[in-house]
Parts: sequence; C-alpha cells; structure tokens
Amino acid sequence: ANKNMSTTKSELSFEGSESTLESLLPQFDDSDLTTDNIDLSEIGADLKRFQEHELVKSALSQGVDLRQYAREIEKSLRNVENESIQDYVREADALADLHNKIQTCDEILKKMEDMLSKFQTDLGEISSHIKNLQDESLSMNIKLRNRKAVEQPLVKFVEQIAVPPDLITNVYESEVNSSYLEYVTTLNAHLVFLNSEEASNSLAKRDVETVLENLKMKAIAKIREYLLSKIAQIRKPKTNIQVLQQTAFLKNRYFFVFLQDHASVVAQEVQSYYIETISKVYTTLFKSYFVTLKKSLDEVATKDDLVGTSEDASKNIFTTKHTTRRSQSPFILGNRSASLENVSHHSIVPHAVQENQKYPLEEILRSAVNLLMETASVEYHFIDRFFGNRNIFTSAFSRSIDLFMATILDLINSSYDCIAMMIIAQITHEQQEIMARRRLECLDLFFEKVSVMVWTRFRKILEMNVNSVRAFARDAPKLRDASPHYVTRRFSDFSSALLWLYQEERKIFGENGVSVETSSVLVQMEVLRAELETLLQTLSSKSWPQDKKMMAIFMINNLHLVLSVYHDKGVTIESYVLSVQEQKKKFVNFFVEDQLQTHFGSLVDFVKKVEPKVIESTFEENRKQIDESKLESLVMEFQRSWASGIEKINSNVRKFFPDLNNGTEILQQVLVLLVSYYNTRLQEIIKRCYKTAPFAKHIVPVDNMMEEIKKYSQAFS
Repeated sequence: ANKNMSTTKSELSFEGSESTLESLLPQFDDSDLTTDNIDLSEIGADLKRFQEHELVKSALSQGVDLRQYAREIEKSLRNVENESIQDYVREADALADLHNKIQTCDEILKKMEDMLSKFQTDLGEISSHIKNLQDESLSMNIKLRNRKAVEQPLVKFVEQIAVPPDLITNVYESEVNSSYLEYVTTLNAHLVFLNSEEASNSLAKRDVETVLENLKMKAIAKIREYLLSKIAQIRKPKTNIQVLQQTAFLKNRYFFVFLQDHASVVAQEVQSYYIETISKVYTTLFKSYFVTLKKSLDEVATKDDLVGTSEDASKNIFTTKHTTRRSQSPFILGNRSASLENVSHHSIVPHAVQENQKYPLEEILRSAVNLLMETASVEYHFIDRFFGNRNIFTSAFSRSIDLFMATILDLINSSYDCIAMMIIAQITHEQQEIMARRRLECLDLFFEKVSVMVWTRFRKILEMNVNSVRAFARDAPKLRDASPHYVTRRFSDFSSALLWLYQEERKIFGENGVSVETSSVLVQMEVLRAELETLLQTLSSKSWPQDKKMMAIFMINNLHLVLSVYHDKGVTIESYVLSVQEQKKKFVNFFVEDQLQTHFGSLVDFVKKVEPKVIESTFEENRKQIDESKLESLVMEFQRSWASGIEKINSNVRKFFPDLNNGTEILQQVLVLLVSYYNTRLQEIIKRCYKTAPFAKHIVPVDNMMEEIKKYSQAFS
C-alpha cells in the first residue's frame, strides 16, 4: 500500500516541482469550522501566499483544473486505503502474533518494572541503613577518641599509684646492690606521685598509702644498713678507699639521695658517720706515713751548722754527736733543687724506700704535702658528688690538716737548714698554684699557714747565721795567711744557694708573682753580706794591723771567692753581685798601686808629681820645671830594672793569689797600669818637654814591654 501511495503521489506531482500540493493547502487544527469564531481576516494573505507557491504557479500555467486534480487525489487515496486494508487483512495473523508478543513483552517489562521498583525500594533501605551505619561509626569514633584521651592519663595514673607485687617482694627481700637501686628508684617515683596534687583527691591514695609507707621505711632501713656497712669497710686495713668510693658509693649515689628526700635524719647520720670514719682513717694513715718518712729524714744541718760557727767547735760537736758522715754540706744547694723541678712528682712510697736511703727535709715535706693534695682533691670531688655538700670537706679533713700543721711545725722548728726552708717555701707556693689550677680552694688556708711558718723559721735561721758571723767577728782569731777564710767559703755557698733560689722563683712566677717574703730575701742577704765584710775587715786588721797590703790581699781573695762561686752557681742578680765587685775592685786597685809603688816607685812618684804641671804649662815652661838629670836617671833606671820588676810582681801575684783566674786578672791590671805610667803618661811628659830627648835611646819600646807582659800572662795561666 505504501508502494502504491508512493507511486500515485509521484504521478500527481508536477514535473520540476519540489513541493507537494498538501504543503500548499491551509493547515487547520481541530477547531470547529462551523463556529462563528472563525477569523477570516488573514484569508487574503493565505490566498496570495497559495497563489505565489511554485507548484500552484506551475499547475496554473499548465492549465490544470484544481478541482479535478483534488478529486483524483481523493480517489487515489481511497484506493490506497483499500489496498492497505487488504494488506492488513492478509497480515492479520502476523499482527495478532505480534500483538501477543507485545503483550508478552509488556508483561515481562511489567515484571522488570516491579523488580526494578523493588530494587529501588531495597536500595533506598540500604542507603538508609548505610547512613545509620555512618552515624553509628561517627559516634563510635568520637567515643574511641574520648576513651583514648582518657586511657593514657588513666593508665599512667594506675601505673604510678598501683604498687606492683614484684616491687613489694624486691624491696623487702632483695639484697642491696646495683639492682636494688632500680627498685628504690621505682619506689621513689610512686612516693612522689602519691604526694602530688594529682593523687591527693583520689580514693586510690588511701588504698596504697600504707603499703608505700611501709615499703619506704623498709628501703630506708636497708639502705642505711648498706651504707653504714660500706663506710665501716673503710676502717679495715689495706682497704683501697678510692676504689670503694667509686664502686660502693658513687655508683649507688641515689641511695643517699633517697635518704635525703625521705629520711633526712638518717641521711645526716650516714653523712656524720662517714665524716667521722674518713677523718680518723686519713689521720691514722698520714700519721703512719710521717713516722715512716721521718726514719728516712736526712738531717742536713744542726744548730751549730752556721756560717759563723768556728771549725773547732763544729768538729768537737761532730765527733761527740755524729757517728755517720753527712750526705752533703748544709751550705751547698747541690742537687736539692731537683725538688723544685719535681713538685708534682709522685710521693715517696714507704715500702719502696731502701734501708739506708735518706731524703732532705724539703723532699720529705714535698712528698707528704703532695699526698695530702692528691687525697684532698679526690675526697673533695667525692664529697661534692656523693653528699652534694662541699662544706663538709673541712670537717672530714680538719684532723688531717691539723696533723700536718703540727708535724710540719715540729719538723721545721727542729731544723736549722735555711736552704731547706726556702725550697719548702717555693714548693708550697708551687703546690698552691697547682691546686688553684685545679680550681680547688680547700687547702688555701693550709698553704698560707705553712708559708707563714716556713718563712718565720727561715728568718730565724738566717738571723742565727747573721748573729754567728757577728759573734765570730767579736772573737776573731789572728790568721796565718791571706787565703780565703772558711767563713767566706760557707757564706759563698750559702748565699749563692739562696740567691739562686730567689732567681728561680722569679723565673717561674714572674716579677709580680714573687711573694713578699721572697722579695725580702735580698734585703736579708745584704745584712749577712755586710756582716761578712765587717768580719773580713776585722780579721784582716787583727792579723795584719800595720800591713795594708796584706789586708787588701786577704779581702781580694775572699771577695774573689764569693764572686767565683756566684759565677759557677749562675747567680746573676746585678745589684747584689755588683756591690761585691765594687768592694773587690777597691782593694784590687789598692794592691795594683802598691805593687807599682813598691817596684816602680820612682816612676809613679815622678809621673804623679810632674804630670799636672806639664799638662797645664807651655813647652818652654815645661823645660824649666823639669829636672832633666832626674828624668834621664829615671829613664835609664827603668831600662835596667823593668824586666826584673815585672818578674817580682809576677812572683808576688802568684804567691798572694793562688786562684789562677784571680791572679791573672790582677797581674794584667798591674802591667796595664805600668804600661800606662811609662808608655802613655811618662812619654806624654817627655813629648811636652823635648822635641828630641837626649836620652831617647834609653827609652824602652812599648813593643818590648808588651811582648814581655804577654809571656807572663801566658805563663801565669
């Protein structure tokens, strides 16, 4: 039918037209055409638009009758309709089957629709359930967070306030050792928490308060017993105190802290017991150490070993009181300065001392004080770390320090060794500096007192030496020769030792670091030197009252000895050495002039008499003032006797000055002055009086004199 309709329509179409007739007909809706409400106002426009359509224009142009054309179309449509009905009839079974299938599909779709509706309902219920679950989950998360927030402090609270059974067992039954320290630490944490504000309002406090109090008392009792027993071990012989302090006390220091926090009375008891025990133990050990050291003490000097003591008196004393030979002179420093180089060296070990081994006083005291320093340093740090109270060190060491003070005072007051006193003073100064470098002031007062005692004794012994020289001068014997006196030898060794020690302290501590007492040594030594010079002058005047030359020789020999010893010992104190040199120079000048006066007196007298006149006058006046015959006789006499005169001077110098260096120096001064008198001053006088002296051939050439002088100088040396 569709095919037929299609054919019919194509037949009715105008050739070349793109529009159908239906498109030109007015399109009416379902309005009722019979009503009076039809609007014919636009009919004209529709007719005009219809007329202008291309299809209509084409039909009109071909002369087609539109009415006939419309009837044909209507006829064609009825034919098509009939054919279509026939087609539907033929396809009735198929359509019925299709209808059944459509109904079946509808039923299926209905079921699917019901099922989907159910699914939709179920999904709605699931969504609601999920939402409920989400709400419950959120609520549970909030509860969980709240519980977690409460859990940590609650668990902490329970752990801090609850007393574990193991803790009770360990505190009551375990032995006090390093492991017990852990139990005490845990117990203390519970006790601290129990007294905190957090636990003050809890009901649990009343449940555990009694238990913890009992545990505390038990721990205090066991700790007290442990510490007192360890302190008691210190009293046992051969106990290594420092090892015990490290292993039993410092390692378990918290035991004492626990006592301080919870039983201050018990802590004070332990502290007092330790102080009392350590004080007695150290005092006993130091006392025993001193007893052993005193057996090895080398008594270098006695009360008669003074600079001014007579040799006869000392010999008598030695033969009656001393049966053994002393190791060294009381006036010589020798190797005793080694104590200053080894101030911090190890102390003397008593059992290592050989049977006959002896030590000077300064080494004994250096060793003892060094032991005190080391012990005090260790004990001071221990007391500070264990008891936390440095002030109790004085109580712990007061007996030991008193023992040291008494022993040192006894040793130095029974000593007459002035050199030892000065060495001890310097050692004490250095030891105090060592403690200062350690930043320990616990022995400062001890060092100050020792220093005062030592310097007091030093001044006392030095005063005894001064008085001995003064007393010797009052009863000075006559001397048989002009050689150096033994008092001078003692003074030289004694003063060089003290002056060298003075120099060393200045090197070590600097000019500003030297103590006031050390600075006063020079003043005191000046007093002793002045007394020695007085003694030498007294001895010389009593031995050679009319012989100034011998007096000068005696002074030169003695003063040269002093300077030689100073040079050998390295004493370089300019002010002190210079004063001795000036004294010697004065007497040397006198001796030189005396020798020239004795052997070349006419030359010396002539030059001294004529020289001032000649220098101030003219050439003509000089000729008038000069006794030519006397001058010529003087020149000729010198030519004959100058060599023998030098020989005699050389002989005298050898005789009077046995020290080669001293003799060479004095001989050179004599000969130099002789050359000055003859070759310089006398020749100048001759030049000012003569253009050519008539006795010029008798004048000894200076080269001859210098050659002769050179021979004597070489022979003397």
